[in-house]
Amino acid sequence: MSPSPDRLSDETTPLAYFKQRLKEFNAARGWGKHFKLASLAISISLESAELLEKFQWSDGATTQEYAEELSDIVLYCLLFSMETGIDLSTDNEEKMKKNAEKYPEEIFKPDVDTLDDYWAIKKKYRAGKG
Repeated sequence: MSPSPDRLSDETTPLAYFKQRLKEFNAARGWGKHFKLASLAISISLESAELLEKFQWSDGATTQEYAEELSDIVLYCLLFSMETGIDLSTDNEEKMKKNAEKYPEEIFKPDVDTLDDYWAIKKKYRAGKG
C-alpha cells in the first residue's frame, strides 16, 4: 500500500514511492523516453545552482523556496538513479561506511570549536595519509 499523499514524511515514505510517482508522471506526459545521463547530470547541477542563487545576493530565502529547489535536485537524482539502476539505499549506506573510514571519530570530534579548527584538523589528517 502506498502512503497517502497528504501524509508523506521522510520518516515513513520509501524512495520507491517517489520513483513510482516519477515513472507515472513522466509516462503520462511522454517524458523519459529520451533521457540522457548527461542531461540529467546537467539538470542536477543547474537545479543546485538555483539553490545557491538563493544566497547569492541575500541571506537566503524562505523554507518553502529551499524546499522547492531541493525537491528539484532530489527528483533529478532519483531519475538519474533509475536510469542507471543505482540503488540509492544500498549505495548511500556504502558511502556512509566509506566516510566513516575516511573521517574517523577519533580524529574528527564534535567538540571542535571553530571552522578554522576543523580545517586545521582535516589538513593535518590528510597530510599524514599522503
